[in-house]
Amino acid sequence: MSATTISTTTGNREQAGPQTSVRQRPPREVLIVDDMSTLRLMLAMHLKAMGHNTTQAANGVEALDLLRSRRFDLVLLDVMMPEMDGYTVLETVKGDPELRDIPVVMVSGVEDLQSVVRCIERGAEDYLTKPFNPTLLRARVGQCLEKKALWDDLQDNYRQLQELEKLRDSLTHMVVHDLRTPLTALIGGVQTLLDIGGMDELQTELVEMSIQGGQTLLGMINDLLDISKMEDGSMQLDRTSFAVTALADVVLRQVGQLARDKDLNLRTEFPETLPELHADEDKLRRTLVNLIGNAVKFTPRRGNVTLGARRENGTLVFSVSDTGEGIPKEAFGKIFEKFGQVESRTEGRKNSTGLGLTFCKMVAEAHGGRIWVDSELGLGSTFSFTIPLDAGDGV
Repeated sequence: MSATTISTTTGNREQAGPQTSVRQRPPREVLIVDDMSTLRLMLAMHLKAMGHNTTQAANGVEALDLLRSRRFDLVLLDVMMPEMDGYTVLETVKGDPELRDIPVVMVSGVEDLQSVVRCIERGAEDYLTKPFNPTLLRARVGQCLEKKALWDDLQDNYRQLQELEKLRDSLTHMVVHDLRTPLTALIGGVQTLLDIGGMDELQTELVEMSIQGGQTLLGMINDLLDISKMEDGSMQLDRTSFAVTALADVVLRQVGQLARDKDLNLRTEFPETLPELHADEDKLRRTLVNLIGNAVKFTPRRGNVTLGARRENGTLVFSVSDTGEGIPKEAFGKIFEKFGQVESRTEGRKNSTGLGLTFCKMVAEAHGGRIWVDSELGLGSTFSFTIPLDAGDGV
């Protein structure tokens, strides 16, 4: 009656109970390494009963040759073998970047704590003693193989994610690049309307606002395209020799109206003489425009924005200081990240795309320099970057 009851209960559970979906994994590849053929055969028999494929190696040298020529999911490795013992094989496997992710279970005829610790410290996943318990063998092998399968799944998902990110970046780059041509045409058309004239004061103001907005958007597009090029290593710097003061004049003319609109005092602090730079003038101009534009944006009316330059330790140090609200120290690293933003304390909103400072950072580093920020809340900020004076041609 008891047997009948169990059978009926099992049958009802199979018919009425919810079905649990168990993922069926393909057979795993296990390498058995032992100098005793009888033990290899016994282990192979148990692993075959578990549904796995096995390969046998009689010594450490043979095992390493197999590991480097084929893919394995687990190694059962004897500790004591002639010529090359299991410790040496284990250290070799864990020291090889191509093999270190393969779990290794050590097998020994001696249950010695010192040996167990030595194996675990060198990267062994587990330790079994001879004669082994079949149930314990199945449990530990099953656990190791499941962990290896999960790790493989994670690696596969990561590779797929990288491929999708590359596809996304390529699509974004293509779309952004194609936006530049019609936007340039639009800005040119509106500029032509302004040049023709014949508009009243309000119309002129609206057209000027449209041109300024279009140029800002075009600058963001150029920043994004250049960031992508610098990330993939295809950006080449167009180095020429030029005077720092001439570069500063161009930058100040470009951002002057922004400062005047907020009644800001835009000034420079340069020593009497500065050496010429051999660098990419256009990218440095855009870097300084980005930094000064940010300073203007976050500085209250009638504040100060200062562009400085000085020679220091074989480099030219540019700085842009403001009397704005400042940046919290915990945000110093984030603001240079792609799309990194810091929320304004006074306005409670994010005021930029997070591309400008990333562009500045990559330009400075492409020249062999670096960029950093010094700031205190309520006291303003100073962004500084270096350009080596003896930088040669290249990226």
